[in-house]
Amino acid sequence: MDIVNIFAFVAAVIAVGISLLAMIISRRILKFQVLYELQKDYRSGQMMSAIATLREFDRYCDSNKLNLKDEFLKRFQSEGEQVAKGKKIETTLNYKRRLVTNFYIYLASLYANKILPPELIFDLWLPSDFEMFDKFLIPLHQTLDEFLKVPQEETNFTIRHLNTLKEDGLAYFNNFQIDNEIID
Repeated sequence: MDIVNIFAFVAAVIAVGISLLAMIISRRILKFQVLYELQKDYRSGQMMSAIATLREFDRYCDSNKLNLKDEFLKRFQSEGEQVAKGKKIETTLNYKRRLVTNFYIYLASLYANKILPPELIFDLWLPSDFEMFDKFLIPLHQTLDEFLKVPQEETNFTIRHLNTLKEDGLAYFNNFQIDNEIID
């Protein structure tokens, strides 16, 4: 009887070990599936066009000394009227802003919830990606939320996640540069 109990105990321990190993493997696979989908979205023509359009809009406002937020609201309202008349929504500045902003909100959420490790995120996205947060993504997001009367708590929550991703990403990159200078 004792040998049967010992074998049962050993089998139970092995089963727990196999279950833990299966869980670890499935989590690693999930991380790479999520990362693959993120990279596929980020590298898409639609995303490239959206980022280029937003950067161009920012440069246009800078070079003409226009207020970015005011110009965005004017464009939002005029394009809304054009969409009502049949213009494709995918061509609007707000659609492109929303596409890029929601991508980074999703990335920030994956980072905040520790679904993707920081080194994976920060090795793939560059400081210029994070610098556009303050330059136009966050200001335009706030402007539209104010205009649409979105509760401030919701806006703050989103911006807090974006800022954490940006600050940690820039710090990671700065530490990487320091490490490379030490090596050189």
